[in-house]
This record gives sequence, C-alpha cells and structure tokens, in this order.
Amino acid sequence: MNIMNDTDPFLQEKIIKSSEGYKINLLLGALDSSYYIFDKNYMDLKLILTTSSMPDFMLPMLDYRDRSKLNNFLEEIRRKLHNFLAAATTLIDHSRNVINDTYENNSFQAEYKHEINNRFNSDPLCRFILNPIKKIINKL
Repeated sequence: MNIMNDTDPFLQEKIIKSSEGYKINLLLGALDSSYYIFDKNYMDLKLILTTSSMPDFMLPMLDYRDRSKLNNFLEEIRRKLHNFLAAATTLIDHSRNVINDTYENNSFQAEYKHEINNRFNSDPLCRFILNPIKKIINKL
C-alpha cells in the first residue's frame, strides 16, 4: 500500500510505524542516547580526575583535622566512576542489540561478530578490562 494514496492519518501512522526504517530509527535513537550518556559521564569523570591532580585544590582536602572534605570528594569520584562504567556497558549492550536486530541472519552480522571476537574477546587486555566491570559496578 502506498502511504501517499491514503489520506487517513491514523492509517499512515500505522504504516510508517510498521516499516523497517522506522524500527531501525528507534534502535539508532536509543543508541544515540546511550552514546550521549556515555560521553557525558566520561567528561564528568575526566574533569574530576583532572581536578584531583591540582595541588591548589587537593592540598586543603588533606588536612587531617577535617577528613570529611576528602571523604566526600572520594565518594564523588566513586559515583562518577560507577556512572561511567555503567554507561560503557549500556553502550556495549545497545550496540550489540542494534546489530542483532538490524542485521539478523545477514552476512554483516556474522562479520561483525567475527570482528568483535578478534578485537575484544580474544584480546587479553580487553578481557582484563571488560570482564570485571560488572563486578566493579556492583561493589561501587
């Protein structure tokens, strides 16, 4: 059915929402949101870690008479690290879902899985970093 030949807006909406392009657009929107959250959490973590290397900022926190400032700052680093790691795993999951839903039973999906295995799953450094992330998130 050609959507342009029908003037019923509800039928047009139904046709659009059942299209493959619409479904892909929804998946990419979720992926875009995940990337935005990941990127903002990265920037937040980077800023607080950069701040922690500034002597003018950190030296007053090391006053042994009042550890509350330092403890609060360390808790904030922990919170930002947790958010960054959670956002990273969400982005990985959403990326995987987009590939699986968009390219199901397609040669690209097989190629993608092969590349993921070669680049990440087989790489000892990546396994060292990615495997404990969920454990770290739960402990933070």
